[in-house]
Amino acid sequence: MKTIKKFKISSLKVLIFIIISMILLSSCNNYDPLKDSIIDETFDNESTTVIEREIQDNISVQYDRSMIDFGTLDNDLSWTLYDSNVCEIVGSGEINNFFESDAIRNYEDKILTIKIMDDVTSVGPYAFQGCSKIERIYIGNSITNIGEWAFSSCSSLENIIIPDNVIEIESYAFSSCDSLKSISFGAGLEKIAYGTIHECPSLISLSINSDVPEQAFQKCTSIMSVTLGDDVKNIGNYAFSGCTSLINVDLNDGLLDIGHNAFENCTAITNLNIPDSVENLGDSSFENCTSLKEISFSNSLCSIGDWTFQGCISLKTVLLFEPIEIIGEKAFAECTALENIVLPVTLKKISYGAFLNNSALRTIHFAGTYSEWGKVEKVKGWNTGTSNVSMKYSSNG
Repeated sequence: MKTIKKFKISSLKVLIFIIISMILLSSCNNYDPLKDSIIDETFDNESTTVIEREIQDNISVQYDRSMIDFGTLDNDLSWTLYDSNVCEIVGSGEINNFFESDAIRNYEDKILTIKIMDDVTSVGPYAFQGCSKIERIYIGNSITNIGEWAFSSCSSLENIIIPDNVIEIESYAFSSCDSLKSISFGAGLEKIAYGTIHECPSLISLSINSDVPEQAFQKCTSIMSVTLGDDVKNIGNYAFSGCTSLINVDLNDGLLDIGHNAFENCTAITNLNIPDSVENLGDSSFENCTSLKEISFSNSLCSIGDWTFQGCISLKTVLLFEPIEIIGEKAFAECTALENIVLPVTLKKISYGAFLNNSALRTIHFAGTYSEWGKVEKVKGWNTGTSNVSMKYSSNG
């Protein structure tokens, strides 16, 4: 019995000695017995197979990061934080209240990237609201819905790619993301709700292929370019109001309605082409677009709304065509550089203040006869503040 016991002790000492020797050798020569035995030969061999490289890549990933902590969330979801500052969320339910989870409570400063893995079905309301350290978010291929206020006030978030599987984004989902520079919407998106990207002052450009809701991009003061896809039919009220850097607006053929105040105070727009499909311009839709110089109007418009182009102080010429019947109240008021106006024969009413204080106005050309001009209802005060204006007609009949 004593001999056996001594043998066990001696064996244990030998084992300990071997382990210590390997550790010392590794630290001196950067030797990793597992990595070197698997990787060195295959990496140096140019004939390494695809499968071998995939195995090697997987090993490298495991060596590149280590798990810091993990925990559970509602709906059978779980999170894992790695030392690469990536937090992965896995499971098959909806993410709720991540901002209240142990992950944020204990590691807010370490979580810079959120990776929502496949099989997670939706991002619930307020899920990441106020997670101000998150810089990147990867949305999995099973997400169909992003709830209201889901990523609001994620003030370090810079870029978002919405995959094709997302069908609906609810109100204020990305509002007040102060550092957000670009957002790409997937082809499967069917609905964007009210105020989705409200007050994101760093957003530069966007492309969208679904109807634009009310206040969707209001006060995104850095947006310079907007491209609307072929499926866009309506632009909601205040959708781009206050986007003071917006220069290029590519309105699509097929667009039907531009809501009231939609582009109000977009002070950098210089040219505007309203496609022939547009049937309605809402009140104040382009009010105070102070750099706007040229407008090409749709030939489907029946009216110009109240205050639509009020305060467009760079506008010099307005050409209105059939079938326009009504020019709304103060529609072109305070357009102080406006010199020439062409009005269609279909015109029936010019409302109060339509051309108020257009001090540079010199010519109004009516496409009908003098007699037909006499039948147009002109509300008192329609041209107050203008003087020395020459009226011209297509004939004197």
